[in-house]
Amino acid sequence: LHFAAMGLSGVAAYQFLENCAIGYTNASNVSILVSVCPMGTAILSALVLKEKSLTRRFFLGFVLSMSGVTLVCLGGIKEFHFSPFGDCLALCAMCCWSVYSVLITKVNVRGFGPILAIRRTFFWALVFMLPFLPLHFDFGLAANAARFASGWNCFHLGFLGFLASALAFVLWNKTCGILGTVRATCGLYFIPVVTAVVAYFALGESMTAMTGFGAVLTILGVLICR
Repeated sequence: LHFAAMGLSGVAAYQFLENCAIGYTNASNVSILVSVCPMGTAILSALVLKEKSLTRRFFLGFVLSMSGVTLVCLGGIKEFHFSPFGDCLALCAMCCWSVYSVLITKVNVRGFGPILAIRRTFFWALVFMLPFLPLHFDFGLAANAARFASGWNCFHLGFLGFLASALAFVLWNKTCGILGTVRATCGLYFIPVVTAVVAYFALGESMTAMTGFGAVLTILGVLICR
């Protein structure tokens, strides 16, 4: 039941809700809202695991990091758009990841290795995603066969499957076992910062003073949360 819940919350529901959210709101909104995850995880850990995670130090780090994340995400856009439906989907995705992170703690306490845990988690994730399989054939079998015959598409699928999914989840479970779920989740604040840096060098996107200041605030907040 634990692995089924992890597959549903951390893979199937989280990925589905986050991808749907981007269809209704912009990526900056999604990045900001998903970054609230450490707070959701801390609250669930306090309620379910009885951990004393909601300290003044944590709240101070949360405020600084969220301020930094917001500046990083909004530093490269000219207008801020509020989309209630899309933003709600992003918040639901955040809640799903918080549930998954708390379940990781329970699994780690029982002594399951990260590779075994992820294998079982992804098995249940595939089970929960099977009902959506017919939706992927909207272009017809011939068109889908052509897409899968593309070398670049196979490379992208391989990257997403082996690195961004399997390896990333194994490392995440291992990290949660070493640092603790709440401390590990605080590292999610770095995602918008790393994205901005990579986009600057790989895509040639501009990095404004607001982005740089936001990155400094984010790093300071994570250090305080630790």
